[in-house]
Amino acid sequence: MEVLEHCKVYPLAQFYRAAPCGLVVPSGVAATGAHAPSRVPRSLHLIEHDFRISELKRRLLLDNIEDGSDAEPHRVLIIDTASIWQDTVLNDPRFRDRVCYVNCPEVLTSEGLVAFLSQLNTAPHQALARCHPQTRPASLEFRLRGIVIDNVSYLDQRGHGSATVLLRLLRALQTTYGCWFATVSYGLEFYAGVGRAFPLQTSQSQLYPTMFPIGYLNEMDCVLLRETQTVGRRLK
Repeated sequence: MEVLEHCKVYPLAQFYRAAPCGLVVPSGVAATGAHAPSRVPRSLHLIEHDFRISELKRRLLLDNIEDGSDAEPHRVLIIDTASIWQDTVLNDPRFRDRVCYVNCPEVLTSEGLVAFLSQLNTAPHQALARCHPQTRPASLEFRLRGIVIDNVSYLDQRGHGSATVLLRLLRALQTTYGCWFATVSYGLEFYAGVGRAFPLQTSQSQLYPTMFPIGYLNEMDCVLLRETQTVGRRLK
């Protein structure tokens, strides 16, 4: 007992780090010059143009869901704030059996999404209980390979630092689970269509044609711009 009294308890996280997962960039993405990939990305942002699932975006998810580099059971979490993925996830077996799908009201606001991601890091069983019943995991005996948030343009960014908080939480989840993450925003036409509620910065429009905060985009390993249904261009 004397020995036990002098023992110290340390969290397992001090000694264990999940092996990192990388993202597969789909074919059809032009990467030239300074934007040619030098390492496997672990964070990606896709700039889209409409409210449908483009072939490029579908292929981005499928390539990473079906990536065979991870031998252990794994899943990808899709947080569908745009409410466009449900039919695809539930009716396509390539998605359904490998995805945890969330579209509950709690994740459709900035505050709710932040709360969900925080809970995913500290109490994953409770967080994943919000998944659609057909994709809700029966246990946590799988690896969380990646997190997709489609679409972050719906989140209120005015004066709340939401993008900064979002990035911090996604980085924390990477540390905990070793997962990659991918987010999607709309191009400038989306913001023009909602009454120009967000003032456009000239420097931002030249770098990335979206109004999602540039500080967030600068922290991404990879930024893609979809140009046609099947073709994209790498901006970073």
